[in-house]
Amino acid sequence: MAGRAVGANDFHARSSLSIINLKGGEASFVINNNSHFIFSPREDCRYQNPSLAVSGPFFGGQPVQLGEAAIREGKPFKFEMIRNGGDLRFLIDGKQVYQMRSGADPIGAIGFRPWWSTLQIQEFSVSGETIDLAKFYGRAPELQTLWVSGRDGYVNYKIPAFLVSTKGTLLAFCEGRHKFSDSADIEILVRRSQDSGKTWTKQQIVWDDGTHTCGNPCPVS
Repeated sequence: MAGRAVGANDFHARSSLSIINLKGGEASFVINNNSHFIFSPREDCRYQNPSLAVSGPFFGGQPVQLGEAAIREGKPFKFEMIRNGGDLRFLIDGKQVYQMRSGADPIGAIGFRPWWSTLQIQEFSVSGETIDLAKFYGRAPELQTLWVSGRDGYVNYKIPAFLVSTKGTLLAFCEGRHKFSDSADIEILVRRSQDSGKTWTKQQIVWDDGTHTCGNPCPVS
């Protein structure tokens, strides 16, 4: 699906994959880079038990925990996303695990995210209308990576937040984590852009409280 997006009308996305480090990661099927069908949320995250879940604006904004599914460490399984007459269904090994209404609007970009797991994808195909990403977004998306795990003194970065100042400056915030934990030595970082995101300053520390947690940035203009 590189360079393509799922268009309007009915479609059928098929995949066959296996997941290594299933419980330690949070591997997901991604829709439009901001919504996730999560195969096994980590136990230290917002879900009470590691099971299927959906999250993001495509799914209504609020995370929803689903039931257990027969996904096992390293064992291949089939995952399907099917739209038929406005009904959108998600299946694992032929069994429906989630259903929603989606209308007939274009779906957009779809793909997979390992997120601390290893995904081994044997098949990934889509039947139905696909459109060029530039057509879907109105222009080719210009993607930049502002933070990369393991670089600049932090093992990973999480919880991004963005703000546009009254002068038009873009401010990108996130947590800089020294450990793979939600409660450890964490600082709040920021990068700035004054040319609509074409270039960015080096990251700066906004809040540091020693070995304590400074988390969940929520900028307000």
